[in-house]
Amino acid sequence: MFTDGRITDSFGDVGVGYEYAYSVDSTSKLALIKVLVTDNINLGTGFISAGNTYIGSSISTGTPNFSADSLIAYDGVVSASFGTENGIEYSNLPETSGVWYYVGTVGPTVIINAINIDYNTPANSTIDIDYTFLASDSTSITGHYEGTLGIILD
Repeated sequence: MFTDGRITDSFGDVGVGYEYAYSVDSTSKLALIKVLVTDNINLGTGFISAGNTYIGSSISTGTPNFSADSLIAYDGVVSASFGTENGIEYSNLPETSGVWYYVGTVGPTVIINAINIDYNTPANSTIDIDYTFLASDSTSITGHYEGTLGIILD
């Protein structure tokens, strides 16, 4: 998951598909590309590594489901705050705000250009990727992200 804001999962599930909360004042973009072992067999015996291309999930539930879908959103406005953590207000990113693209029948691809996982201070971990995303309406989106590492769920 890549975003221009901050993210937390401290508030639990606060609505359908809202496992994560986003910083109210700084989040307007989100790219969630689910990379699963079932789509990338080599991940069953190894780690994500630089120089490799991974296939993202082409599952789509038709509505934003952060547990299942690969999706891209931009120009979103995070709704009114429902909690504060470390002085930052958080809320959800409603699908009624901004432009949302849901994955089509072909899963997105993620090319890892560089990755650095800091096991001592995970917040210092970084990644550099390029991605392609074919939306359900046939819109083709390419992007680049370089910055702190998002979320890796095991």
